[in-house]
Amino acid sequence: MVGGGFDAEAASIHYENGAGATGKAYTKQVNAYDVLGRPTSTSLVLPSDDPLVTSEAIAATTTYETTYRLDGTVNTAKEPAAGGLAAETLTHRYNSAGLPSELSGASGYLLAADYTALGQVAQLQLGTSSASGTKRVFLTNTYEKGTGRLTEAAVDDQTRGPVQDLTYSYDQAGNVTAATDSAIVGTGTDNQCFAYDAYRRLTEAWTPKTADCSTSGRTKANLGGPAPYWTSYTYTASGQRKTEKRNTGTPVTRTYCYDTARPHALTATTTTGTCTGLTEQYRYDDTGNAEHRVKSVESTATQTLDWNAEGKLTRLTDDEAATATSYLYDADGELLIRRDNATDGETVLYLGATEVHLKTGKKWANRYYSVAGATVALRTNESGVEKLSFLASDPTAPARSPSPATPTRP
Repeated sequence: MVGGGFDAEAASIHYENGAGATGKAYTKQVNAYDVLGRPTSTSLVLPSDDPLVTSEAIAATTTYETTYRLDGTVNTAKEPAAGGLAAETLTHRYNSAGLPSELSGASGYLLAADYTALGQVAQLQLGTSSASGTKRVFLTNTYEKGTGRLTEAAVDDQTRGPVQDLTYSYDQAGNVTAATDSAIVGTGTDNQCFAYDAYRRLTEAWTPKTADCSTSGRTKANLGGPAPYWTSYTYTASGQRKTEKRNTGTPVTRTYCYDTARPHALTATTTTGTCTGLTEQYRYDDTGNAEHRVKSVESTATQTLDWNAEGKLTRLTDDEAATATSYLYDADGELLIRRDNATDGETVLYLGATEVHLKTGKKWANRYYSVAGATVALRTNESGVEKLSFLASDPTAPARSPSPATPTRP
């Protein structure tokens, strides 16, 4: 019986290689709850002979501690020592509307935040301290009135100056039609254009020399920017990718072929223009998981994939190199450990906001700091010297990326 007068699961255990004499237990246990039944102390217990433990990259038992505000938002969160990074207690602060306003721990991370009337992030001020003279990084967003669409995402570093100045244009359906970054240091402006069909599927993506996305400018001679490209896509009647044409250099059109009995299952790709007589490059199990595939659409090297009963990938084997990467999940289905069994393979433990790495005897950790829906900082000691970096990304990129060409599921 725990606080509040109700029963709650105290521990969850996952066994590597199955339960029994040969199985190793990985346990996540709740040590304490507050009066509202929220976990305030949680431990992860690894087998004492796990390489992550024997190498001293991580202790056999690590404990997180969390406190909450009355509205359920996190007040403090203690990250345990891992991979050479010290334990750290993160303190979250909020404004009068309950939106994140500050994040601090071993140093400052989020120093201040401003929001629009709709609660969208207008600006995040990142830095290690609010002290006078300490340099900051400003992430500033501008939105279109009426639609709330992001029209500009700027990053200004008081040490280096403007780092990113992305501006966006949209069609009336809300698809991103242009993205221009005018603050790329040393490489000039990066202009990207996008066109869609009536079903809002990406049909053209290209990088013109100027911020002009007109059809007449969609030519090889007019490509520019730091990484020029022009790719065209077509689709089948059922919405699957039919062709992908790369128009730079010598144009190449790749055709995607599907199983007639399972029309959403990709079986092969080809540059010959016909799917007749092709060797199967992708195979699936009865539940639709890919169990055999080529590494990429341009490769003949193959991989074998194994899945557990919950539909989670447990092993990815490189057939030519005879090496494999295994994936271990906790009892909640979240990825816990990734192991590469190659001679120089790497093991990664996913420990909350911290990743613990072990590779050929070297151990280090990456700790990520997230606030207001974005990851804004990374602390790492991979080089042997602890380093803190502030992070920014293109918020619209996932929305305009075509579906992956190498599937795990059809």
